[in-house]
Amino acid sequence: MKFVKYFIKFVNTQEIYNNLLDEKKEMETKITEYKTLRKSTSKLIEGPEGYEVDFKENISGLKSKTLVAFANSNLGGTILIGVREVQESNGVQRGQIIGCSDVGDGTILKIHNKAKDCRPSITVDVTIENLNKDPIIRIDIKSSSFKPHCTGDGTYSIRKDRHEKGLFPDEILTIFLEKEGEQFLSRFSKSVRGLERLVDEMSTKFNDIGHILRETGNSKQLKIIKTVQGEGWVLAKDTVG
Repeated sequence: MKFVKYFIKFVNTQEIYNNLLDEKKEMETKITEYKTLRKSTSKLIEGPEGYEVDFKENISGLKSKTLVAFANSNLGGTILIGVREVQESNGVQRGQIIGCSDVGDGTILKIHNKAKDCRPSITVDVTIENLNKDPIIRIDIKSSSFKPHCTGDGTYSIRKDRHEKGLFPDEILTIFLEKEGEQFLSRFSKSVRGLERLVDEMSTKFNDIGHILRETGNSKQLKIIKTVQGEGWVLAKDTVG
């Protein structure tokens, strides 16, 4: 357990944090507006809150831990502000639009500041919809390549069913190792593909050389060429396998 706690402190040093910010560049701040609801948004409102969607009645209900939870999850998610969850007479739960009283630049800036204050910062896609009636704000958060994220005060969370769930140190470590494993596999696959291309190129050259040697009757050098060519293919197969 001491190793786990030390490891978590290490991956959250300022140096690592700054490197991640450099890789992410600037956060996307362009706001898209729609006079009506998009079909995908309507579909989310027709259902209940869940693993990939969360309703907030107003901007004050938006917490950094919710952004963190979606970014740390495997599928990401969507937050709809200006929507409350209601239960119909048949017991079915769904969203109900109540609208946002303020969808101005100041409100949008608050959302981006909350995302920016997370460690490392989280990229969010913010849109304003239903402007012709009761406007709502939609926030889309992708599953992050820079997980695990935490809030500015160091709280780690992940989406669990309809709510956020706090993460224990060993769970944080697992997320980090899974991310590193995926990156290693990607780099390794690229290396293997490069090796396969190299072996193919060498095989073509060996075939050309072998053709010349057969024409000149140089059987000794032809045998050497075939041996080297075979070893190259064995090396490629062993690497892939």
